[in-house]
Amino acid sequence: MKHYILVLLLLLNAIGVFAQETDKNEQVRNLLGYMNKAMNFNKLAPQEKVYLHFDNTGYFKGEIIRFKAYVTRMDNEKKSNISKNLYVELVNPIGDVIERRTLLLENGEAEGDIALDSIVGPSGFYEVRAFTRYMTNWGTPALFSRTFPVFEKPEVYGDYANPSIAPENIHHRLPNVRVESSSNSSKKALETAAKSLRIGIYPEGGDLIVGLQGRVAIDVTDEEGYHMQTTGALYDANKTKVVDVQTDESGRGVFEFIPNGMKYTLQLTDKKGKTRTVDMPEARLEGITLNLDMLKGDDIYARIKCSNEVVGRLIGYTVMHNGNVVLCDTMTANPKMTLQFDRPSMPGGVNQLTIFNSEGRILSERMFFIYPEITSNDSIYVTTKTPDLTPCGKVRVEIKSQPNSSISFSATDAATMTNGKVGNALTWMLLASEVKGYIENPDYYFEADDNEHRYNADLLMMVQGWRRYDWMMMTGQKKIDKAQPYEDGLYIYGRLSHRKKRKGVENVELDAYLYNAKGEHMKGSAVTDSLGRYSFKLPAIYDNWDLMIKSTKDDKPENYIIGIDRHFSPDKRLLSPYEMVQLPVEKPEQMKSVDKNGKTVDPSTRLKLSDRNFVLPTVKVKARRILGDLRVTWFDEKFARKKSEIYYDCDYDTDKMNDLGEVVPNFDDWLMEKNPLIMGVPGEIPDQILVYGNSDKVYDIAALAAEKNMSTQEVIDEVMYSSSDRPIQLQRNGLSYDRRPIVWIVDNSFCTITNMTSPRFTYYGVNQKAAAITMPLTLDEVKSVYISDDITALQNYIVSSDLYSMKPVIAYVYTHPKYDIKVKGLRRTHFDGYNKPTEFEMDDYSILPPMEDFRRTIYWDANVKTDANGKATVEFYNNYTAKNIFVSAEGVNSDGKFLVNE
Repeated sequence: MKHYILVLLLLLNAIGVFAQETDKNEQVRNLLGYMNKAMNFNKLAPQEKVYLHFDNTGYFKGEIIRFKAYVTRMDNEKKSNISKNLYVELVNPIGDVIERRTLLLENGEAEGDIALDSIVGPSGFYEVRAFTRYMTNWGTPALFSRTFPVFEKPEVYGDYANPSIAPENIHHRLPNVRVESSSNSSKKALETAAKSLRIGIYPEGGDLIVGLQGRVAIDVTDEEGYHMQTTGALYDANKTKVVDVQTDESGRGVFEFIPNGMKYTLQLTDKKGKTRTVDMPEARLEGITLNLDMLKGDDIYARIKCSNEVVGRLIGYTVMHNGNVVLCDTMTANPKMTLQFDRPSMPGGVNQLTIFNSEGRILSERMFFIYPEITSNDSIYVTTKTPDLTPCGKVRVEIKSQPNSSISFSATDAATMTNGKVGNALTWMLLASEVKGYIENPDYYFEADDNEHRYNADLLMMVQGWRRYDWMMMTGQKKIDKAQPYEDGLYIYGRLSHRKKRKGVENVELDAYLYNAKGEHMKGSAVTDSLGRYSFKLPAIYDNWDLMIKSTKDDKPENYIIGIDRHFSPDKRLLSPYEMVQLPVEKPEQMKSVDKNGKTVDPSTRLKLSDRNFVLPTVKVKARRILGDLRVTWFDEKFARKKSEIYYDCDYDTDKMNDLGEVVPNFDDWLMEKNPLIMGVPGEIPDQILVYGNSDKVYDIAALAAEKNMSTQEVIDEVMYSSSDRPIQLQRNGLSYDRRPIVWIVDNSFCTITNMTSPRFTYYGVNQKAAAITMPLTLDEVKSVYISDDITALQNYIVSSDLYSMKPVIAYVYTHPKYDIKVKGLRRTHFDGYNKPTEFEMDDYSILPPMEDFRRTIYWDANVKTDANGKATVEFYNNYTAKNIFVSAEGVNSDGKFLVNE
């Protein structure tokens, strides 16, 4: 019996060991499976990054923003051959996209421009953002973005001494449609708005764990985003101080503590003595904590502490850079353990450490920054053989870099630079593109690799780290909501639907017709699949085309809803207040200059305007042109564009709704949704109708309706259309703009006034044609809308002493012709081809004598190519006044590695 019991015990023990080994093997397979998926993801779906190099650092209205785009793919960090279409948008201060460009990418490069001669709205800080459609899969933070000051056009041509921006109170009167990005957050941060404080709380690695010491970073700003220096402490549920806490001038700080499961509060006091208290995030009962030590010389230590529930389990980790797994391993969880990484062997820039279990759950995740070693191979060297600058004289610049490199080159008048320089291609690609939000001084993190810079870079990673590479997505545990394709050219594609569901969408014949203003045209045909999808592949066409798509079913025209898939512009991000200020212009380092014998010239003469050759002529002040009869401008949009602060492209929104198969709304409803400052009840019946002409009369609508036993609409129709004089509709209700009346000008003629709050209204006349004007009913009737705060323009439409005291807003509405004929089964719209940039203009002063030439960007060349020896020569003519020239050169070598002229 004892023998049998012993055998049974041995057998049970063997079964237990076998089960443990089986479980361990399963954990290993799972961990290796997640690693393998993470490795393969970047091969199957590599991300793209785009960087724009600009010709200047700030602009005036009327100038042109010129830029060169470089797009790289992150799996091999070479110039991208994935996407062929690049989209560049200009976003105004309130968040509306006011200009769009579609550029053809060739070998990962493209050049473009945006003219600022016709932008509507006040001066301010405008955002330029760039992306491929494929990039939008990773949300707004994945885009390239940079803000520029756009100043008012100088009153005197060439006088850039006092650049001006519209005062802040003007922007406060405009709506802000920018939103917080919904992209995946960097950590499980708790951000709390406590009166005037916004406090971001970021446990290192993502979680606080009960019983384990954890480190917490905090980021404190006021409600407008300005950094707040504070002091305070962490308190437990018994009001006992746990640890002192403080933030520095950057609003950031770090503290450590061991949570025990109770509630904790953070109490902070700002420099004005105001105290704020917020709750800490709740600690988890199980998990791990991570403490990354970035200050130990050439070694990086990841110190890990595990809860009892994790101890003994197999866990894994990956270190990724640009989505590529550079390190990975499995390990058995102990209560305390340390991973050690060799800093010099790790790629420069932002890296991502992810620790996970065999179920695929992320236990801890952390971004960290490795200072990149910048070598001569990353640089562009610029020298000049032009020791003296003369008015309109020739300048010759020699460039030395890597062989067969593609470089964009800008030379600007240093005296007219209105804004400081922010970063370059390297700071964007290695740092700014990998974090969420704005970095005030990205160059700082590339200055040195000492402990001060390491500490601040690590604090940046803790509070602004963003998961460009979502580990859960890369391992197949999370999917993109609506995957956007990469584009290898221009397409018209989408999906058909029908308001009557019984109408089939399969095998519908579509004929597409494209034609432009030059008389060029093309035609294509397609047949829908079982889901109603269709596609037309287009050649590389440029500029704007009219598009008609005709739908036919069983050889008969049919009114299908022809949707077009072309709307993927991501949400506009909230701007930091620190990117909406003029940056100081640092004195640029002078280029090395050599004489004709190859000897270095004294630095005091490098690229400076020779005083002996410079004579400033008398500048003629152009007199302001006095406008005569303003009615000559009433029949186009120029006057409204000049006077307004807000512009809406109604055709674009109508097309978008038709593309998405949505019902086109009423004009009033759309306007209220578009602009939150426009409020009220749309479509209200006017209270009064004033008729002026031979006999001035005021008709009270309600009284007339009661007297004649007619409806209010019948009374309005009778007065509006039976009177031989000019009627004016007035509403004491209806739409208002920020609780102010709206004067509606339709097709450059006065139409009506809504939200009239004054008990009396006196007018002296209306300067316009006498035809009756009515408000549009639906959005598709309207071409464009302008909103103006400039009430001085009212004298061109209506004269009234009472009206001016009400401080109304003017809405200019432009409609489509009434004779537009609808054809069954036919949709009319437009198609935007690629945009070609305008050529940079510079007079040839080898032929012309020096003249008044105040170019701020003295020269721009987006396509400088170095030869097999890495050399190139650039020649251009100076403007009339520049004594110092600021040069900026950036580009990529033949392998796609970025180059800068630092």
